[in-house]
This record gives sequence, structure tokens and C-alpha cells, in this order.
Amino acid sequence: MIYQKKTLSSLPLITLEITRQLELVNHLLLNTRQALIISGPKGIGKSTFVTILQKHHKESWLYCLIEGNTTLSFEKILGQLQKIINQEKAHIHYKNLRAAFRQFENKNRQIVLIIDDANQLEAGLINTLIEATLNNPVLRIIFVLSSNELDSKISSDHALDDGFLIEIEPFTKDQCSTFLEGLASSPQPQLALSEINDEYLEATYLQSHGIPGKIVADLTRGETTAPQNTDSSLKILIAAVIGLIILALMTQWLTGTPHNAKLDDPATNHLQETPSDNPK
Repeated sequence: MIYQKKTLSSLPLITLEITRQLELVNHLLLNTRQALIISGPKGIGKSTFVTILQKHHKESWLYCLIEGNTTLSFEKILGQLQKIINQEKAHIHYKNLRAAFRQFENKNRQIVLIIDDANQLEAGLINTLIEATLNNPVLRIIFVLSSNELDSKISSDHALDDGFLIEIEPFTKDQCSTFLEGLASSPQPQLALSEINDEYLEATYLQSHGIPGKIVADLTRGETTAPQNTDSSLKILIAAVIGLIILALMTQWLTGTPHNAKLDDPATNHLQETPSDNPK
């Protein structure tokens, strides 16, 4: 059996399960103060999931993505958060986060702080961040880390136990087939559509366990029978795959912006302040 080429708009690179998870995240961000945890095996597409999430409801929600690292402190995260908020509208400059939170509340908007590679944060910092979001109804928080990293991180940051876990699952064999077709149709393919037969699909699925990042990495390292393009780098290929996934989702996902519920008065006394709370 040879798999026929499909148009990009018809490629179900985002599965029904992923679509439902995206809708669930939007619902939780709107209706609960609970911390959210995006998890799954390495290479499963957690960062891509977050990238797509940021494209939804951007008019009512401000997404602030911060890359986790061992040098981050609570104060540095607050500083980056304030910088991102001020960059959203150049004509408004909030002197402190309390003023920004008050303005967002008045406009029925929410701020969603996303910490990617949250396992890199120092012990206890996640506990502090979750406590801060619980004290500020305008603020929501999402942590992104792999399944193994989550298990070890809970030992130092027990507040993660109370978070809502969204686990990204590997592809099924059929989804793996469609993903390979998308790779073969990308601007710089590293395999030909004619190579994607039952035998090739079976070998790829067994080797990758349905993890898209591993499929791409194995193709680039030449660990499959697909013809190699030595002019293409792993970085370029991964960027192309992410583009395919995002575009496929946006053509399939029925969007609809929910109305934000009225937020309670924020309690932000523990955050950074300056004498003036009014934006310039």
C-alpha cells in the first residue's frame, strides 16, 4: 500500500484528542485559578501545543511565555512579566504589576504566564509562583515539563500536586502515517511519499513510539530508510514541522472566544510596587 499525498488543509496533524485538550485548557483558564501542567514525553510537542494555544483568544488574554532556567528568581520572573505586559501596547507603561493587574481586571482580561522548561526552576520557586497566582485573580499560570521531570519536581514543589495535568499523548500508527505524509510534503522534505509504505510505517512507528520529535530526529540522523537531504538541518526541519502543525490546526479548529467572567479584586501587596500606581 502506498499513501497518497493530501493537501495541507486536510492533514489532521492535530488530533481530535489534542483539539479537545486545547479546548479544555481554555475552559480551565477561564473558570479556575488552578495551575495547569502541560506534560508528556520529550519530543511529544509540548512547546508546539503552547504555541498554538497562544494564538487563541489573544484579544482577551495576554500570554506571557518565559523560558525556565536555573538563574531565574521570583523577582526576575516578575520583571520579565511586567516587561511583556508593557510591550503589548507601546503607548501604555505600567510602573508596577499592581497597576497592570488593576487595568486588566477593569477590562475583563486575563494574563496567562507560561513557564516552559519549568523543571529548570530552583526548588520551591514553583510553589511561590502558584501562591502568587492564587492571590491575583487576573493571573493564570501554566508549567511545561516532561513526564519524568514532573515526577522529580513534585518532590521539591508540592503545590504541583494540586495542579491540573494535561498530558500530551504519542501518535497512533494512523496519526504517525499522516505525520510522515506532512513531512514528505514540507518545503524541505527528507523522505519521499513513495517511500511511505506499510513496512516503512511499521518500522518508524516501532522506533519512534509515536513521538513526533523522535521521528524528525531519526530522519535527520539517517536512522530510517528514507533518502537523506544533506543540505537540510535538523533546526530547519523542525521549524517546518511546527509550521505545518500550526497551520493544520488553524484550518481545523473551530474557534470561538468565550466571554471572561468578572474577576475579583486582586490582592497583590506581595508583588513589586513603586509609589505611583498609575500608568503614564
